[in-house]
Amino acid sequence: MRKVCLNTDGTETIGMVEYFVQRLDGIRSGIGRSDIEIFRAKSDTGVRGHPAGVVEGPVGEGTLDLVEAFHRAAELSRGPIKFTLTSPYMLARMLLDTHYRNLSALTLALADVLAAQVRHIDAACVQVDEANLPGRPEDAELAAEAINRVLDAVRGKPAVHLCFGNYGGQRIQSGCWYKLVAFFERLHADHVVLE
Repeated sequence: MRKVCLNTDGTETIGMVEYFVQRLDGIRSGIGRSDIEIFRAKSDTGVRGHPAGVVEGPVGEGTLDLVEAFHRAAELSRGPIKFTLTSPYMLARMLLDTHYRNLSALTLALADVLAAQVRHIDAACVQVDEANLPGRPEDAELAAEAINRVLDAVRGKPAVHLCFGNYGGQRIQSGCWYKLVAFFERLHADHVVLE
């Protein structure tokens, strides 16, 4: 049995997704019953029962301000900072897309928005966190292209973290690392953290 943590409105709480999508232009965060039904009818929704948002227009940065988040963290630190952000591929997989209607187009649009902000972050290391691809290695080429758009904008050391979800202290996806060797070879990262 899978344990699911819920917000007060009954939606699943996965903060590494909601933090981003609730701030981006073109994405509605109010989710209705019909949105949930459409999302669940997709055969590839994975581990999530509700979409994090509904893409209704071109994705833009909206009020997402990763640069300010970095500066706030830097003010509290006496040493180098590793700044992390959620992968554009993972974000795209958690959304109901009624605008692009194409996973690749949505993923790359998200990647461009994130890369535009990462260019202005002067962290020692910027790490892209991806917790969805290990369970869907068939999307490795798309995920690598999108993640590399973000990594290529990094001014410090670029890094990637991958895991099988480990949400709520449990593994929520299955798969094998060997299926991702081609993905690892495509990455423009100095190091990869596997969990």
